Amino acid sequence: MFHSQVVVSMVPSLNKSDEVDNWVYLGEGNLNLVVAYRGDDPNYKGKVLRVIKNCKNEKLSAQDSILFKKQFSEKVIQPLLGKEYVVPMFPVHTSVEFLQKLAFNVEPHRPAFRTDRQIVVNSPTSFLLDDLTQIWPNSTAMTFELKPKWGFKPDSSSIDMSNTIKKRTTCRFCMHSYLRRVPQNNFCPLDLYSIDQVRVRKAVNVLLKENPLKKTLSVSINGKKASLTSEIDQQLFSTFIEYNDDHNTLMQDILERVLLHDPILKILKSLQMNLDEIDVEGIYSLFQRNKDYFKLVMDDINIWMDVVNRYQQRLEMENSSINELDEQKQRIYEYILSMTFKDCSLMINVTPTVEGNNTSKIITLPNGLSFQYDIKVIDTDLKSIDKIPFWFELDQSIVRHAIETKFDKECHQ
Repeated sequence: MFHSQVVVSMVPSLNKSDEVDNWVYLGEGNLNLVVAYRGDDPNYKGKVLRVIKNCKNEKLSAQDSILFKKQFSEKVIQPLLGKEYVVPMFPVHTSVEFLQKLAFNVEPHRPAFRTDRQIVVNSPTSFLLDDLTQIWPNSTAMTFELKPKWGFKPDSSSIDMSNTIKKRTTCRFCMHSYLRRVPQNNFCPLDLYSIDQVRVRKAVNVLLKENPLKKTLSVSINGKKASLTSEIDQQLFSTFIEYNDDHNTLMQDILERVLLHDPILKILKSLQMNLDEIDVEGIYSLFQRNKDYFKLVMDDINIWMDVVNRYQQRLEMENSSINELDEQKQRIYEYILSMTFKDCSLMINVTPTVEGNNTSKIITLPNGLSFQYDIKVIDTDLKSIDKIPFWFELDQSIVRHAIETKFDKECHQ
């Protein structure tokens, strides 16, 4: 059990409704909503507050369950990704009065497709995190928020023979986009992960255009969302750097160089592939065959730490046997982790370098301009084991549609 009261008492509390007006809506995912601090209290300057959301059919998270997220980030995600890519989370007490007012304030700013889930107003704990758009307080910054998606094609003997050729030819993202009738625009996430300059450039070029893929990449400057076609936002761009040539080309150059220079996509691809070694078809088979015997506890941090240790040992030993019941449980746990890394986002911050900066995270463009950058991986909450049947059915629908309609796009690994 977590010692919740001890931990929470060590950080400031947000109790009063009159404090809410200093927090402004920043964004949200399926499970959390994020607001940024714009007041003068030094305890919160440069911070964002992450509050949990629920939906009609979900039980309210208990205090220990909320604090489990902190443990999961520190003891599972961090060892797999590396400490430099993980944002520290600081629990803070939040009162019902504060959260009710916050929920009221942010509602007009929320996108309609997110409003089915509301802030849990009686959650006793929320989290403070560093505002990743303000990591250099005295410098201007450009922030790319990139959701890189799946970086590999499966190659598992567990895949049904009727699906094997299609899954080995076309990546999951492209098949899913085709099923959803999203215009292809020649974008494939495998290009991003390729470490090939021409392919990375191609992918970045597509993502930086105004198109239906804008949920995959967004850009902000000094914390303000930027549109690439607006004259106002061209003026906003000039607050980042004085630059007389095409701003869009400069952004392409910056993002391309960062993705080629930093190992984060290589790390994510490795985690996605190795944690999902037998594909969802094999996982679903294990799950269905043994679900009456599995006692898969999701909220015990010690179990997840053991999963990470066994996973790392398996890679070193090159032992892929899955006959034992414990090993089958391990593979299901690993698959759930893989789904977290397939759905995470990157926060990539860049700022013009200053003389004397000795960090290794610097890129230099062909035009001679140099930029310091920082990358953090966000949206790494644990997925639910209950979604395995849904993931399997979605996978089958995606592949079946591609086969039946003779979708013939070839995605290169």
